[in-house]
Amino acid sequence: MVPKGDCSSLEAAVLEEELREILKQVASSGVTGLVVDLEQAPYFGSTMLGGLIKLWRSMKLVHGRLVLCNVSPGELDVLSATRLDSVWAIFPTRAAAIEALRSP
Repeated sequence: MVPKGDCSSLEAAVLEEELREILKQVASSGVTGLVVDLEQAPYFGSTMLGGLIKLWRSMKLVHGRLVLCNVSPGELDVLSATRLDSVWAIFPTRAAAIEALRSP
């Protein structure tokens, strides 16, 4: 998953629609690992944070993992303040995140 642009003011309805599509694909394909690459979205707000939490919970239901990569310093501050940086693994690159999901 690669969000693009300024995600600090996403409309909840737009995000919900996108999340439904992603979750439908996860459920139908048996995916157990999801990488959220934030390289093209240097900022996010509470709506995006809520979306990430929904994705994470959905992945937990299928005994899967959600990891983040290319997290900007500002996003890392938000994740740290909410202590979600201790919940989700954060990697510097997409390749590192994919490799981490491949290992048990």
